[in-house]
Amino acid sequence: MVQNYRYADTYACGGASRSSVAHIVIRCWSAVAMLNEMLRRDRESSAMAPWWVLLKAKKFQMRQLLVCGLLSCLAFAAPAEVMSPAQLHFLEVNAAEPEATQSWRRGVYIWDSRALLNPATRTDELSRLDRTGIQRLYIGLSAEQLAQPEVVRTLDAVAITLRKRGFEPVLLLGDPDWMAPEHRASLIAIISKLKSVSFSALHLDLEVEQRGWPVPAKHVREWLDTLKHVAAASPWPVEISSHYRWFTEEMGGFPCAPCELPSIGVSKVSLMIYTRSAERSAQLTEKIAQRWPAVRFRLAQSIEPQLAPEETWGGAAQALLQEQDSFWRARLQPLAVGGIDWQEWEYYPTGQQL
Repeated sequence: MVQNYRYADTYACGGASRSSVAHIVIRCWSAVAMLNEMLRRDRESSAMAPWWVLLKAKKFQMRQLLVCGLLSCLAFAAPAEVMSPAQLHFLEVNAAEPEATQSWRRGVYIWDSRALLNPATRTDELSRLDRTGIQRLYIGLSAEQLAQPEVVRTLDAVAITLRKRGFEPVLLLGDPDWMAPEHRASLIAIISKLKSVSFSALHLDLEVEQRGWPVPAKHVREWLDTLKHVAAASPWPVEISSHYRWFTEEMGGFPCAPCELPSIGVSKVSLMIYTRSAERSAQLTEKIAQRWPAVRFRLAQSIEPQLAPEETWGGAAQALLQEQDSFWRARLQPLAVGGIDWQEWEYYPTGQQL
């Protein structure tokens, strides 16, 4: 299996224009993690690449490790103000273990985060989350919450509390208008306002289909351009959720999203494969993960009751969701798929009565 090792090179060098040394270091080590995973897959593949291809990749791997090590020394020798708290936290968390080798993690979208952010209800909300075994929390914010004068201080306190309890706090933002060039600045302004908060990542729910169907190629181009601008402005690794159609195959006449995402700075994709068939979602995710090894994937599933029964796990007991999680983990973790994301927390069962 001849992998495209140059993806990792492009991904690492894509941050070279950033003003922050830390941003470059983060991208550099992410590239090393991806390259290690590519080499591991080739070693295990029955259709291994020719020896001279692997030797060339191995030499590139050693060069990449040397460059990343030197950049890390530069970053940590620099004044502390060079790096934001969010960047410092990311380096601290990821120094111990490359992300490509980290364990499978369950996630949930919390679009309505009022109970989590309100000190009066936070303890009960955290207790409820504790009972689910979920680790990644995608924390959404309303316009009203963003306008509050203490929002930065509140979010940072919540992020610190969540990490102490073993959760991974991720900033969740989503508005289809932001994909239009004339509205892109609004998204960048939010990122700038919250840049000191120590989130683990920024997750964008920007679904190009929400701007109209059928999707014109222009909208796909504007979607990718928006992601590129966000990655340049974000102090956190940038992730997205997307319908799986953009990753099943290269679509003629459209920009190739999975070809571009690593180089523009998108570190992870949650594939929205909304089906009650666990086998079907596993097969699609396997195919996509094998086709695009330079992109790190997660699987997104719905528990929303308003969807058609064949598209949602709505009404299922927590025990059934955990059983399905184990099924997906056994099938997908060997392909470096990082976990399952549930849409959304409002409908997640925390008891066994359903």
